[in-house]
Amino acid sequence: MASARQASPLASKYDEEGNYPIKFNEEFLMAHPLRGENMDNEEIRKNLFYTTWAQVDVPFIQGLTYDFNYSNNYRRNTNKTFQPRTVYEGETALGRALLGNSSATNWIINNIFSYENEFADIHRINATLVYTREKTTAERDSITASRFPNEILGYNNVSFAEQATVSSGAWQESSVGYMARLNYVLMNRYLLTGTYRRDGFSGFGAQKKYADFPSLSVAWTLSEESFMDGAESWLEYLKLRLSYGENGNQGIGRYASLTRMTNMNYVFGSASAIGIIPNTMGNEDLGWETTKSTNLGMDFSFLNNRISGNIDVYKANTFDVLVSRSLPGATGYTSVWTNIGEIANKGIEVELRTVNFEGDFHWDSRFIFSLNRDKIVTLYGDDNDDIGNQWFLGEPISAIYDYERTGGVWTEEELYSGQTHQNFYPGQFRLADLNDDSRITSGEDRKIVGYATPNYRFSIGNNLRYKNFTLSFLLNSIMGGNGYFIQNNQLLLEATSAFDYANRINMPAVRTPWTPDNGVDNAPAVYNYPSVSSGNYQDRSFVRLQDLSLTYRIPQSILEETNIRALQIYLSGKNLYTWTNWEGYDPEIGNFPSSGQKDLMMRSLTLGARLSF
Repeated sequence: MASARQASPLASKYDEEGNYPIKFNEEFLMAHPLRGENMDNEEIRKNLFYTTWAQVDVPFIQGLTYDFNYSNNYRRNTNKTFQPRTVYEGETALGRALLGNSSATNWIINNIFSYENEFADIHRINATLVYTREKTTAERDSITASRFPNEILGYNNVSFAEQATVSSGAWQESSVGYMARLNYVLMNRYLLTGTYRRDGFSGFGAQKKYADFPSLSVAWTLSEESFMDGAESWLEYLKLRLSYGENGNQGIGRYASLTRMTNMNYVFGSASAIGIIPNTMGNEDLGWETTKSTNLGMDFSFLNNRISGNIDVYKANTFDVLVSRSLPGATGYTSVWTNIGEIANKGIEVELRTVNFEGDFHWDSRFIFSLNRDKIVTLYGDDNDDIGNQWFLGEPISAIYDYERTGGVWTEEELYSGQTHQNFYPGQFRLADLNDDSRITSGEDRKIVGYATPNYRFSIGNNLRYKNFTLSFLLNSIMGGNGYFIQNNQLLLEATSAFDYANRINMPAVRTPWTPDNGVDNAPAVYNYPSVSSGNYQDRSFVRLQDLSLTYRIPQSILEETNIRALQIYLSGKNLYTWTNWEGYDPEIGNFPSSGQKDLMMRSLTLGARLSF
């Protein structure tokens, strides 16, 4: 899909001999999307899954049960591919064979004790104890061979290749968890839940593998109180909730706390040798990231359930944040996993459900709104920002740090009259000289120009039903404003150098570069490696018709003389239209042209029928 998207629509599908060309228009970045038909590929996946479960009612103790479950999943994949000279990947390699084998085993075991009972008709208790363990082991091996004088056997005999590389690896990771939870309900209106968790993960440092996470929540069902009896005519349900809890994050992958090694070939005397060097920096103090959050919520339903929903307001602080911190090249490493600082979040989430019409014509709606604000509270225990990683105290972690565009491009007239800055050329974007020294420098003339996180989100869903017809649709939206939810769209908009994507492959919105005869002000001139350049940021706000479905139910009177109990015919669509000023592909995901099809938004239509006999 990525190659099809990048291919020029003006290029021919076939060459002069009726075959697929290796590259469209001899463009190195424009590989033929159907080249896979000329490859030899065999992929076999085997998956064996089994599970064991048992439940025991503990004798002599009413309400006490023990649950045991164990599952094991074994997976093995074999992939063999041969890419001949006639395809993009095999042309420069003079034929390439890829053979890979991988296998993984994952097992998980749970032990659960549960106790549930009711006392004096007003007390209800539910207690749970859990012990769980999980482990994954995996291994892989692969061969990459190239330069085949004879391609007749393909991957079936890689000894024909003049060059071959063999690699292999294995890994394992494990986790363990303990949990105790108590639910208590008094008179069906006062609720208390307390939970304690202790979790361990093998990927952390030797002294930081375990962490504790308590939580406590209380709730009050006001609609069950006697003083609310007068509201029964319009209020069905009202509950207030308050909770505090701590959660842990282990999302760093295996071996992140260890210094890992790699091999490097070098010449020693007159022979080649293999050396071992460290390629990642370890951190024996790497441990759990912890989020402490407080939530205040309300659930409600009134007017005979015509209006219902819930509102949540929260505040969360994340400590010992797990980040891959960039390092100066002089250290010999590019990054290191570490725990740093504190990030604060606060926000609100609202869900509202309404029944707008009831009868032969039925219409119900659902509205969801969320807003979140985050900021970096501390980094390294001092008051300094980390400009290298673009982290700033008091600002969101998604802050974008760059030069500020002031509109348009510098013209030749301004350059000749001496009005431009010293390190600028005609056709380059105007950038703000923040320190007024007549030069644009990275140290003094950059600022926070926006944020990659949204201002707010909302979605509106509707279901309309009239007799046998049902129409449903969902509008989904992410909105910016005040500099929120922007992203650099430079690679898709500007042909700024010979190495950019915009002037080499098919793109949705390429702008004509500035020239003395083409005085545009929304695209710069083409300069290879300009000394100063800024991103071309655009607002990614959008409203999308995400889901649409029309269903017709065949009347039962027509089906009476058949064996069909029910029959529905439907037409549904997904991602049918997006209202946005974003000039890329999918504003929700953004654009990364080198990442394949990950940024594509697929539009689909489905016509179908549902039958029951």
